[in-house]
Amino acid sequence: MLEIEKKKHPQVEFIYSNNIGADERIALIAADRIHEVLTEKQYGNRDRIEQPQAIVDESFEIINKLVDLESMPELHRPIIQRAIHATGDTEYAYNLIFHPKAVDAGIRSIKSGKNIITDVNMVKAGITSGPVEKFGGKIVCKISDKSVIDEAKRQGKTRAIVAMQQSTDDMKGGIVVIGNAPTALFELIDLIKRGLAQPALVVGIPVGFVGAVEAKHALKDISIPYITNTNRKGGSAVAVSIVNAIIKLAKEY
Repeated sequence: MLEIEKKKHPQVEFIYSNNIGADERIALIAADRIHEVLTEKQYGNRDRIEQPQAIVDESFEIINKLVDLESMPELHRPIIQRAIHATGDTEYAYNLIFHPKAVDAGIRSIKSGKNIITDVNMVKAGITSGPVEKFGGKIVCKISDKSVIDEAKRQGKTRAIVAMQQSTDDMKGGIVVIGNAPTALFELIDLIKRGLAQPALVVGIPVGFVGAVEAKHALKDISIPYITNTNRKGGSAVAVSIVNAIIKLAKEY
């Protein structure tokens, strides 16, 4: 069939990729569709849940039915679970990528009183700051600082880039969380490679159609532990969920 199409369209270049095969995401889609149908069918026959913890508990119970968390490393499970909970997207069960030392590095960083640096204020606002401050760290985001705004105008670059440049002292031994701006992740990677930034962990989950996937691929080339994903999905909510899960682990271990 392809040979026929090639002859019909000689001006078209055909590029072959791997076949879909037994992709786990197909099973996830099927499970999601089944759950949607069952939920719609049962909705009118149950009381509305209004207690916060009960909502969380049932959400986690549903996630555990949809995703085989038991097959995953123990310290990865609560992070994956919270990422799915924050986004409603079970695909995070299989497209989050963990450097082998990522979770341990994050826990040690928090317990050592190091800072958490974010690319945007939305990420900063969502992070549970109490435990971080109790350990001696702080949540830092400089994107709205006047010095960042002025320098970004001078350089003709995004504020996210300049905020990373001006946060290198704060991020030493800490965690850098990028949930919005691919430009911030690219800049951070450059700073790390040049020896100007030395965080303990990078959570790089920027969202978008321009630069997000490329920045995540570049992140895998650095020597510092990281958590990222494989596609254009991401955003503040999932970035926050990952960090808050690590903070909770730091309190428990």
